[in-house]
Amino acid sequence: MTVQYRVKVRSTPTFLIGGVGVVDGFSAPCTLVVRVDEDGEQVNFGVYKEAPMQSDKNKSLGFLDPAQTLLIGIDDMRGVYASCSTETFVDCYIMPKE
Repeated sequence: MTVQYRVKVRSTPTFLIGGVGVVDGFSAPCTLVVRVDEDGEQVNFGVYKEAPMQSDKNKSLGFLDPAQTLLIGIDDMRGVYASCSTETFVDCYIMPKE
């Protein structure tokens, strides 16, 4: 079963899964697939592992341009976040690992 949803991303970090309030890291036998809207703008992605957001343990995944896709394994994290210059949509799919 695949779960699909769309998130509006802005200049401040927006969580695609998880969040700042998640106390413990979580793992799941799933992959988060993210795709930037083709009419959107460049989006930066990161994995949130430890508070605060500026911690060295949190990892930047880099950026995607419009219509590009990234697969992120859900493993020992508190969340995945994204940000961009103004505003764009990111389509998210949570899929079981096979």
